[in-house]
Amino acid sequence: MEALYFRAFLWYNVCLRGYKMKKFRFETIHLIMMGLILFGLLALCVSIMQSKILILLAIFLVLLFVVALLWYQKEAYQLSDLAHIELLNEQTEDNLKTLLDNMPVGVVQFDQETNAVEWYNPYAELIFTTEEGFIQNSLIQQIITEKRREDISQTFEVSGNKYTSYIDVSSGIFYFFDSFVGNRQLADASMLRPVVGIISVDNYDDITDDLSDADTSKINSFVANFIDEFMESKRIFYRRVNMDRYYFFTDFKTLNDLMDNKFSVLEEFRKEAQDAQRPLTLSIGISFGEENHSQIGQVALENLNIALVRGGDQIVIRENADHTNPIYFGGGSVSTVKRSRTRTRAMMTAISDRIKMVDNVFIVGHRKLDMDALGSAVGMQFFAGNIIENSFAVYNPDEMSPDIERAIERLQADGKTRLISVSQAMGLVTPRSLLVMVDHSKISLTLSKEFYEQFQNVIVVDHHRRDDDFPDNAILTFIESGASSAAELVTELIQFQNAKKRLNKIQASVLMAGIMLDTKNFSTRVTSRTFDVASYLRSKGSDSVEIQNISATDFEEYKQINEIILQGERLGDSIIVAAGEKNHLYSNVIASKAADTILSMAHVEASFVLVETASHKIAISARSRSKINVQRVMEKLGGGGHFNLAACQLTDISLPQAKHLLLKTINMTMKETGEVES
Repeated sequence: MEALYFRAFLWYNVCLRGYKMKKFRFETIHLIMMGLILFGLLALCVSIMQSKILILLAIFLVLLFVVALLWYQKEAYQLSDLAHIELLNEQTEDNLKTLLDNMPVGVVQFDQETNAVEWYNPYAELIFTTEEGFIQNSLIQQIITEKRREDISQTFEVSGNKYTSYIDVSSGIFYFFDSFVGNRQLADASMLRPVVGIISVDNYDDITDDLSDADTSKINSFVANFIDEFMESKRIFYRRVNMDRYYFFTDFKTLNDLMDNKFSVLEEFRKEAQDAQRPLTLSIGISFGEENHSQIGQVALENLNIALVRGGDQIVIRENADHTNPIYFGGGSVSTVKRSRTRTRAMMTAISDRIKMVDNVFIVGHRKLDMDALGSAVGMQFFAGNIIENSFAVYNPDEMSPDIERAIERLQADGKTRLISVSQAMGLVTPRSLLVMVDHSKISLTLSKEFYEQFQNVIVVDHHRRDDDFPDNAILTFIESGASSAAELVTELIQFQNAKKRLNKIQASVLMAGIMLDTKNFSTRVTSRTFDVASYLRSKGSDSVEIQNISATDFEEYKQINEIILQGERLGDSIIVAAGEKNHLYSNVIASKAADTILSMAHVEASFVLVETASHKIAISARSRSKINVQRVMEKLGGGGHFNLAACQLTDISLPQAKHLLLKTINMTMKETGEVES
């Protein structure tokens, strides 16, 4: 009997617990326990009751109890689910109300027919409440009306602050948030864009070729230690792939900090290398963008190649996106990348193979030919003529200085060089023609833009630093900024070609005249390779008397040069700026010769000459010795060139305005490099 009461007590507690929890369900063990309890009760009734009616009544009551219990359990569970759902709804409403009350987003509910305001959250109330404490319902209604007539996403302004809005017309809900907050978040995200960079040690192979293993090891340690310290200080991940090449990976925020600091790492490395008596510099190509890390790396490699082509000791940065312009840092020293004879021989083979595949070849220099452009065009025509019959050097008879006229007359009289005018060349171009651009790589400077556009394939042979206005259809590029002139590069190609046909006297003289022009009679930008080329041309009959006759200065030209020099003014201690007479027209050759003459004077580090040309453009010629990078100045004005020889042309501007712009650009450039001139 005690066991029976104990089981009944357990059953009562289970039922009570199920009632309190409201989610009690009978498990198998519960059913077994209930069965045992009921069996015990029935057994008790059978043992103490003699009447069958009473026994049946007891069985009926037990069954009724079981049915009632099961029915109650079912109803209680349904009520529990409803209560739970109501609780969740209450919690959701409370959370949503809290969110709408506290988040910095305005929410306004409006009538979909009249646009009348029906409800707004506290943030919207804060924005649209006047200083007197009145909510501007009419203003809200006006904004909603205007925005419903425009695009879905629009902005509006309240009390001088801009907000970005969104209208859900179907629900009658108007959302808005502070535009500054959204833009700031976007700006923060842009700082996380991936950056890939490639570092190259300039001239590493040339420097270490003649060194012992011990000295080479010291150079490797010097470079590795410097780069490791720099990367650690900026928390940049990097890896060395060769003794002279490193890859690094970072984000745009770090890159932006480096750009703000003008990439002082270049100057620091150069200075430490000089202190260690090691002629080393760095060239770096960097790119950044969204996703597609492989493409970012490819652009970084292209930027490194541009840095090397421009002379090394500089950084080129360009975003991995269409129509973006590169950013340049460094280049504060004369070209440091040395040329390799192996590369010249390889380029000779590549250019020869390409020429064999075309119908004809046309060689053009830049507009307003000088002796280097003409000489390299003549040399390249000779080179191509050794491979195919139809090769032509093209000139523009409407844009020729006196020395170019004399040279072309001598070449035409000689009859060995195939010279044609640009108008004649236009009628000879076929779909399989090849254009070779010499002494320039800018499309805007080519002999004829209309003629250039006739070609699908272009080869560039130049000694100027490459910039943005570069041909997209260039299939081969032979740019060596360390060369003295384009004529020097072309002569080396002819040397390595080693054809049976030889240069004649006038061809060799024109090539030599081009070298002498750009080296100022072998006084600047001269290397041992320059003298090797000059010796080769001399062996082919180059005549100094012929060169003198071609390059001689006319008396009137000499007078104009001196007129310009007399107009010169000092800028600081070592820069001379000279402008031609107002309303007086000069040739580009006059400007360049005047700049050369000024630079030859004592205590002059740089010279700038401005003149108005026959085409009513302002031509600027810039020259320097070894301290001032005139290329930077000219690039800022849309031109280009070398570290110590550059030029540009300005349109739609008067001579005084151009002079003012030039002075401003010079001062700005000097401040950027820390060499302020006043």
